[in-house]
Amino acid sequence: MRQKEIPRVLEQLKDLDSRVLYYSATKNGILDQVGDSEYMPPEVFTFNIKLSIPVKCPWKEPVDEDLYPEHYQKYSDYIRGSSLDAPEPYRISPIKEIFHLKKSNCRPNKTDIKIWLNKFCRPENTHNYHADIHLLYWNDEEAVADFEAVQGRCKVGYGEDLPECVQEYSMGGPNRFCFLEAYNARSKSFEDPPHHALSPGNKGKGKGKGKPKSQAWEPSEPETEIKLPKLRTLDVFSGCGGLTEGFHQAGISETLWAIEMWDPTARVFRLNNPGSTVLTEDCNVLLKLVMAGETTNSCGQWLPQKGDVEMLCGGPPCQGFSAHLLQNVRNFVSFKRCTDPKLALHCLVRMGHQCTFSVLQAGIILAAAPGEKLPLFPEPLHAFAPRACQLSMVVDDKKFVSNITRLSSGPFWTITVRDTVSDLPEVRN
Repeated sequence: MRQKEIPRVLEQLKDLDSRVLYYSATKNGILDQVGDSEYMPPEVFTFNIKLSIPVKCPWKEPVDEDLYPEHYQKYSDYIRGSSLDAPEPYRISPIKEIFHLKKSNCRPNKTDIKIWLNKFCRPENTHNYHADIHLLYWNDEEAVADFEAVQGRCKVGYGEDLPECVQEYSMGGPNRFCFLEAYNARSKSFEDPPHHALSPGNKGKGKGKGKPKSQAWEPSEPETEIKLPKLRTLDVFSGCGGLTEGFHQAGISETLWAIEMWDPTARVFRLNNPGSTVLTEDCNVLLKLVMAGETTNSCGQWLPQKGDVEMLCGGPPCQGFSAHLLQNVRNFVSFKRCTDPKLALHCLVRMGHQCTFSVLQAGIILAAAPGEKLPLFPEPLHAFAPRACQLSMVVDDKKFVSNITRLSSGPFWTITVRDTVSDLPEVRN
């Protein structure tokens, strides 16, 4: 599990009448400094306007029954999994000051670290909703919060000073945002950002002790890309290869084998992945062949042997199963008191593996072989309803819980399947 430590301040700057200013503070092994942009819980502060998330209006127009033959089943305007009821994402705020308030005896209260923040607006915090989840607007509103409430650090750059286009910058790494304009809530208008907003990297320590101030945001040192060997992968229920393509784009796998029973789909997979051996048989039959020591199947294709497969991935085996998973992730995982994940965890633990699991709009189990370090489960990037991502279970009298800490919010808004595909053009049969 993640290590926790008591927050503490470092490098005193000034001793004022009511508070003592510091240059940095640390919590859980993470050092935060004046000028850093932080994730804060949405309840830490509010904005002067209401959210402008567009409301999805119910569809009341006449429906073409030939184009939408299943429309008669839509008996309600309720949209399962709608993002309208999801919690807000984290606030994003650069630190203006780190300080202790003084007690009545004029000594600083070192157990209570405060931070003075500026407020970045997201598009939905303005009167002009925008779909780009990486876009922010400078705002001169300020707030004071407990340093202990900080949820993590992010990068915020001024768009005009980025070394690349905004899209490439946003996709170049996690936790990246940018801004081009400031938002004036009083006049409901967008303006050029003030001069002091263009240098959020200015972290001077006062009295000439800090680094020289720059007039524009300067990116930090480029992140070192760690290149790992690609894992030899077997894709079960491969379909046309969508899951395989995702792993290939992520650069983590080389799919050498795939199992797909339906021949037309298997042919498409072969076209998409000409270097893969595609087996068009029942996976249970193939497993029995391998366990019996066979090296080829009935078609003379080579079968992977013990030690050949480094990663096994299995997508949903059919359309109905896929739709069920997309809409009922937590219900599916918890079905019959978590029978399926319990069985998987039980088997892995009995084999000597370490395990962790989570529900992030997809039930996932991570395991590590004996002697290997079990990785922490990745934190969710989008804000979902808390109940949808919390689950515990008991296996062999041991209670298993997820190690994730983002239980009530996340860096980005919820994005549902409906949000992703609802604006596609109509296609007739």
